[in-house]
Order: sequence, then C-alpha cells, then structure tokens
Amino acid sequence: MSEYNILFSSDSNYLRYTLVAAQSIVDSLERSSAQPDKNDDLIVFNIIVDESVDTGDLSIKCQNFARRNQLPGVYFKFNVLSVDRKLFEGCVPFREDGNYSTYYRLLLDKVLPSTVDSGLYMDVDILVLEDIRKLFNSTDWSQTVLGAVVNYPQCVRDEQYSVKSTDSSLPALTMHSKNYFNAGILLINLKQWRENHISDRAVELARTYSFPFHDQDILNVIFKDKVTLMDPSWNMQTGLYYESMNRTVKNRKWKDLSTMFSSMGPFDQWDPEVFMSHPDIIHFTHIKPWTHRLPSDNKSTDTSDILSPHQYYYMSLWRNTAARVSEYSMELMPAIADSSCDNAYVIAQIQHELLIYKRKLRKSVRLFTLITSGLVVLTLGTIIVSIVL
Repeated sequence: MSEYNILFSSDSNYLRYTLVAAQSIVDSLERSSAQPDKNDDLIVFNIIVDESVDTGDLSIKCQNFARRNQLPGVYFKFNVLSVDRKLFEGCVPFREDGNYSTYYRLLLDKVLPSTVDSGLYMDVDILVLEDIRKLFNSTDWSQTVLGAVVNYPQCVRDEQYSVKSTDSSLPALTMHSKNYFNAGILLINLKQWRENHISDRAVELARTYSFPFHDQDILNVIFKDKVTLMDPSWNMQTGLYYESMNRTVKNRKWKDLSTMFSSMGPFDQWDPEVFMSHPDIIHFTHIKPWTHRLPSDNKSTDTSDILSPHQYYYMSLWRNTAARVSEYSMELMPAIADSSCDNAYVIAQIQHELLIYKRKLRKSVRLFTLITSGLVVLTLGTIIVSIVL
C-alpha cells in the first residue's frame, strides 16, 4: 500500500476550512484518471492543532468524514496532532488575538511519526483540483529538500528584504524578492527536515526575529537557495488572476500575460496560459472564498470590488465543496448562505467585459475631446491668421 501524507495546521477557527480542503482532495481523487493498483493507496490527513481544539470532537468528525468518502482503491486516515501554542509566545502573532497557528507547521518533525519521510503541507485556504499523488510520484526526492512555488507579488520586484532581530547583538537577515517562495503549499522531505534540525532552527528564529510574514519568512531564510521550484499550477495564487484582469481594466504596463510574467523571474520558465487556465491547486491568497460575495449578489461596478472571472468560478466551486462537508454544516452555513452560483464565471465575465468597454469608451471620449479641441484651436488659428493677413 502506497502512503501519501497531507499536512495541515489549524486551530478552532479554521477546522471547518481544513475539512473543506480535505474534501477537495477527495473530490480530485474521484475525478482522477489514475487507476488504483492491486495494493491500493492510503491518504493520511495529519492535522496539527493546539489546545483551542476539542480533539475528541474533531476525531469523531474525521471518522465520519472518512466513512462518508469511501473510494475504490483509496483509503483515508486522520491523525490529530497536538502542539502547545505557548511555545511561540513572544513571537509576532498571526492575528491580533494572539493566534500562532501558522507557526505550527514548523514543528513537523516533532509531531509526525519518524516513519513519515515525505509530506505535502497545505494552508486551509485552498481548493485541490488535481490528483495529489501525481505530485508525489513525479518528485525526485533524492534532490528535493523543500518544493515550493515562488510568491506573488514579491516575484515581480527586484528588492532585498532585511529583517532585524529583537536581540541587537544578532545580525539582520536578508531575503531577495525574486527567490521568495510561498509557504502555503510545500512539498517536504521530512527525512532531510529531521537531519537538518529544521524545527529547532525555525523556532529559534521565530523567537529572536520579528518576521512580518511569520513562518513564511522563516522558511525562506532557512531554505534560501535550497528550494526546488515547482510548477505554479500546484499553487495557483488567486492574486495573479486579479492582477491579470486588472491589466486590461486599468492602465498597466503589461499588454498580455507573456509580457506580464516576463518580469517575474523564476515564473518565466512556465507558460502562464497553461498554469492559469489549468491549475492543479487554487490558493485563495487574494480574497478568501468564505468572505467574498459571488457576482450574482454583488451589484457594484467598482473595479476594486469585482474580481476576475476565474476567481469567482473557483469561489463558487469552493462553496459547492463546502456544502458537502456535513461534519461542519452549521459552521460553514454563513460561508455558503448566499448559495453557490453555477453561472459565476459567466456573470463575472460579463462584468469584466463591461468594465473593459467602459474603459475603452472613456479613452475614446478623451481622444475625441482632444481631437475636437485641436481642430477648434487650428480653425481659430487659421481664422486669426486670415484676418491679420
């Protein structure tokens, strides 16, 4: 039996979204063309939580989830792993309420069984569209310590970041924007993680430096120049959809996707027409699907409110997925209360085209006004010259 370990970190506020992410993995396996072999496969969902979580209740929900999602040739198992959030007290919190859940992924080698040699870490604000076994099986684990996708928007800049220590005797740490990766989807060689004592190093950095982007900064410092860059389709950050739409709505220097991505350093080695049109994992980095209204409910014509058609489509798909997670039906109700919109993409596309039309109309009016003014000035000038002569 082949085993594939999925890693999540959460607290009581995000458990409902964790199971939505897990449901999307199950759904992608159900759609997969991969045929189960005679030994079958085991998908293990490892959820790292703190004392805010009722682990007994969560375990019952996980058991129900596994029973509800039975697939031929695939078995599902959950491990609920506990950490003490006091370990990170004094670090820069993820939220103002003192939430430290984002740091829990740094303790992977402390909480996972030593027999687990590899894993795929995921933030909970994701939607999986492709069979994750393909990513595991196509990875050369002898050459991969950490696999990740470059982060947007840092990758479009050519800047060096400096992070100061809370201890004045320690030097500042630097990171370069074009090599900065997103930590929301990480392919991790846990054997190498343990051998290099990554958890100990990461916790020490968290205690002695004030990182604005928390554990993501920490991992970028530790794995500087050691990360294996993955195809962006495995971490399609939705901010890219928003940016690509706005290049056609607002005055941007980018004329099309190819010129937009040519300035993005490592991104340039992949075809944006492919990974944006056929993403394997959607990562809602721009706006969360449980906080934004679908286009059928959004009457605004402000460009800051209207997202790209792709974003609306995947938000709608996320809500359809959330509606299937019966284990948290009450908690998820506010997120899907507006009901999923099957025509979200079409409606957003119409809104998008309307904005483009309005922009072109404004440009045409400005051009017409400019030409008319020029003709008036030229005519007056001709009349004045004629009178003078």
